[in-house]
Amino acid sequence: GVSHNYLREHFYNLWFTLQAQTSAEIENILADLQKRFGIKFHSMPVLQTFKLSVHFNVSGKEHISKNKTIKPKSTEVLLNQEEKYILSNLQKEIEITEKPLCFLATEKLSNDDILRIIQQLIDKGVIRRIAAVIDYKEIGFNANVLFACKVSQDRITVTGEKLASMAIVSHCYERKTFDGWPYNLFGMLHAQSMDEIKRQVDEFTKAEKINSYQLLPTKTELKKEPVQHNF
Repeated sequence: GVSHNYLREHFYNLWFTLQAQTSAEIENILADLQKRFGIKFHSMPVLQTFKLSVHFNVSGKEHISKNKTIKPKSTEVLLNQEEKYILSNLQKEIEITEKPLCFLATEKLSNDDILRIIQQLIDKGVIRRIAAVIDYKEIGFNANVLFACKVSQDRITVTGEKLASMAIVSHCYERKTFDGWPYNLFGMLHAQSMDEIKRQVDEFTKAEKINSYQLLPTKTELKKEPVQHNF
């Protein structure tokens, strides 16, 4: 169930994204890990998504990003057999074809049917995006930092949207806090240098009057790959 896993420079040094069908299942997994390793694990589920998209301009070494605030849906979406078929096969490597995604077509499903069903899954919130994954380090963005700050609830949405609008931010969320960790707004920052990240963080925190925040530079990327779901 782990899609992303990183070592970061901080007292809390192991950060990973865990997926499961229910929050209770996640808590059970974390309790099992705690029992096995004698380490306290903390769950910080996403409360709002402010951004989950980034576009790198490799010629100018800048990146332009798009943001859209999304609140997690608590309702379960029931899938029919056609939707399960498409989701199962979209998790595999996408073939290069003359028409987009026509390799999914069958005797019963035309290419138009495939595109229509995918759009339905996007409308339902099951599919967020279909995109290529770029190794940003290979194109010169060697500095990446998890930025976490404390924002009052009456300003969390407005501040989250402002953080998400910054070009160096690729991911931006409001997450649940825990005792000893009051930071509820998170942003993943990418730049060519730590100096550039610190400069923009200073500008943002001063403009938004944020006095309490943490910078957690990435030390090692342990895992970065989608979780495969079976239907």
